[in-house]
Amino acid sequence: MVFSCYDRIVLRKEVIFTETINDRIRQVRKSLKLNQAKFGEQITLAQTYLSQIERGDREVTEKILKLVCLQFNVSEHWLRTGEGQMFEESSDSLVSQLCEKYNLDNSARILLETFVSMPQAERNAVINFAQRVVDVANRSAAEQENESLRNDPAFTDSVEETGENTKARA
Repeated sequence: MVFSCYDRIVLRKEVIFTETINDRIRQVRKSLKLNQAKFGEQITLAQTYLSQIERGDREVTEKILKLVCLQFNVSEHWLRTGEGQMFEESSDSLVSQLCEKYNLDNSARILLETFVSMPQAERNAVINFAQRVVDVANRSAAEQENESLRNDPAFTDSVEETGENTKARA
């Protein structure tokens, strides 16, 4: 589903101006004091594509609408219609809901908010780092388990009885 129709008429200095969802996306970006490149980066859109959306040259897809709402805590109803408040109340935000549901403290909340507000490339770097830490921890645990087996008399006795080489097993 795409949105490009004029959906609300606003009177400004006796001139009728028709506001679109494209205009409201620009309003969100400007209210957040982000340039097109930074705003687009956070929702994985190129600056040129975002510029075309804001000018009305491209339609706003359902995916883009959802990304803007989730990433910037924008009211979906406001973005679609122009009615109500631009931003969701902070108590209704997804981060607040997660903190409440999982009983997260303020440090965890700050960590979560910082992570989700990072550009995708930076989030990927954090995830890659965490994955490397997990991989190293898993290798270390496997090496410790192998060492324990080598030093376990029950394991050593069973290998000697079968005549298998302990190095080949480990």
